[in-house]
Amino acid sequence: MAWAGFLGAWLLVAGPLYQGALELRAEEVDREGIEATAARVPRPEPVSPWWWWWLLPPVVYLIRRHRGNAFRRAVLAQLAQAQRDQFTSFVNKVSMLRDSVPPETLIKR
Repeated sequence: MAWAGFLGAWLLVAGPLYQGALELRAEEVDREGIEATAARVPRPEPVSPWWWWWLLPPVVYLIRRHRGNAFRRAVLAQLAQAQRDQFTSFVNKVSMLRDSVPPETLIKR
């Protein structure tokens, strides 16, 4: 009986997840071009692994976040307009799919 409950709960999660993956795969995105452009932009320097950074975890988090945001802005600035439009469409579809998950499929504890 427990297996039937497990299978039903798994199907409630796996079905919408699979459908979302199929919809995103069907989206026309120049993945190779975007990856090539991202490879041309220099990656941010990693935060030094000194032990004292871990005494201030919020500072490390903010530094990493700032550097990651700067890297994303630099990559977007290097993309062609068509690639930027494709990327924006893809991200909007991901957001739409994420927000369209019915609340009854979420596991409540």
